[in-house]
Amino acid sequence: MALLLAVCLSFSFALSVQGNIVQSCISSECMLTFTGQCNGPSITISSSADADSISSCKLYDGDIVISASNTDNITLTGIESIAGDLTASNASISALSAPDLITIGGTLQLSHLGRLSTLRVPSLTTLNSILWVNLPSLRSVDFEGGVSQAGNIVIFDTGLLSIGGLSMVLAKSIDISNNAQLETIGLQDLENATSLSFQANAPTLSLRFDSLQFVFGNMTFANISALSTPDLQEVTGALTCYSCSMATYRSTWLMSVGLNMAFVSTEVSKLDFPDLVDIGGGLQLSNNSKLRVVDGFEMLESIEGGVTLNGNFDA
Repeated sequence: MALLLAVCLSFSFALSVQGNIVQSCISSECMLTFTGQCNGPSITISSSADADSISSCKLYDGDIVISASNTDNITLTGIESIAGDLTASNASISALSAPDLITIGGTLQLSHLGRLSTLRVPSLTTLNSILWVNLPSLRSVDFEGGVSQAGNIVIFDTGLLSIGGLSMVLAKSIDISNNAQLETIGLQDLENATSLSFQANAPTLSLRFDSLQFVFGNMTFANISALSTPDLQEVTGALTCYSCSMATYRSTWLMSVGLNMAFVSTEVSKLDFPDLVDIGGGLQLSNNSKLRVVDGFEMLESIEGGVTLNGNFDA
């Protein structure tokens, strides 16, 4: 529908309509409402025809749920914003596409989709959360538009080889674990996070956090081949690395770890924390067969917890 323009004056009324969005103004106060099938609170997609029925909705004001009974591949054309969640669980779909989707106000939740091999959201830049669980056929995802805003991210037990386009500066919790073939993740723009966990992905996974400065919780790593945090300054929780194959780890500007620091059963031969002053918990260096010298803690003044050193140390 063509856009109708009106001017809001004192005690006047104005109405504008564009697509499924109606803006009404009384005096200087305006309210958005949504028309017809775009008004939510939710729609269940049981076929490609159901998806086509909301293609005129630039903004869908609610949740979009792909039914477990659906067997069609789903393309959500025309929709630029979903106010709630986009969910698919236990459905027999092999492809999900939303070519025009820019924002999701809630969660992009995909779970137990054994056949899903294609996910295309090339315009997506903003969403509240990502929750992907048990997607064994999904091999790669590239957020081509660059996801600049995302809160919690959980990606667990998928067939992913790579994840590209996560360009946010701030994040809450990121847990990307148990993806046995995952070798590449791009998070070079991330500066602050509440917690980070990367465990039991491909043993060749190399992690670069080129801009990371503060983690307001735990940093947990297991089975990674390399870790780079050149700008990291503070971890308020624990910093732990288990069964990691990296040869060295240097964090030049790290000054404080709020809880425990642990490197256990790694291949590391050199640890270097030249500015680290305080560890709020314990320090554990155990079963690191190539770590013969512990000399990378020149500025360390206090360890609030215990110290556990197990290995064949020369000094």
